[in-house]
Amino acid sequence: MAGELPVEVVDVGRHVVLFENDELLVLRMRGALLPGEMGAIARVHDARLLERGRLFVLVDVTAAEPPSYAARQELKERPKKLPPHWIAYVGIPREYSIVLDLIVRAASVLSSSKIVHRYFPDELTARAWLDEMRAKFSANA
Repeated sequence: MAGELPVEVVDVGRHVVLFENDELLVLRMRGALLPGEMGAIARVHDARLLERGRLFVLVDVTAAEPPSYAARQELKERPKKLPPHWIAYVGIPREYSIVLDLIVRAASVLSSSKIVHRYFPDELTARAWLDEMRAKFSANA
């Protein structure tokens, strides 16, 4: 994983989506989400999730600004009945975690999918958790 070349890189404005392998998506958010960017990121995410049937996501928001109401509204366009996915967030300020919890719950309800998410102080611990979740999911599959 670390040190491997990404399978695919998608630029969405200043934000970058990296697929390090078929089921690990790394999203590096930079600055504010401009109109259309949240929807574009969700479409890239959802296409791979639907193709693979599961997805493990690392979201680095250390250089991001909180999403606007308009950006959050773009998540309403997501497909229904998405497969399960796991999201590790790095760099979420504690005061924003409550808002993000509500956004993830709403996304879970709107997409009828199981979304498991956790917050981490750094990428190393986030990747360790995602590796653990992958191992558990693979053992139960």
